[in-house]
Amino acid sequence: MSYYKPKLVQVWIQPHSKHCGHKISEVYLPKQCQIMGLIRQEEVILANEDPIICSNDLVIAVAVNPMFLPELKLCLEQAKYVS
Repeated sequence: MSYYKPKLVQVWIQPHSKHCGHKISEVYLPKQCQIMGLIRQEEVILANEDPIICSNDLVIAVAVNPMFLPELKLCLEQAKYVS
């Protein structure tokens, strides 16, 4: 059995984030990664409540295998595609 030390990541959601206006369950995440919840206006909102992500939310996520941490952070920081 292999053992990994899970790593947390915190990402501030910017106004131009592609995740603004989407539920947590709609966010594509890398393998072995999960959003735990978010902080909005000093209130903790758990992921099982499936909140809609808003600008200025602080999203808290975990990568079970630390190898996926950079990909997880990149995924959460994605901006909207503007043409």
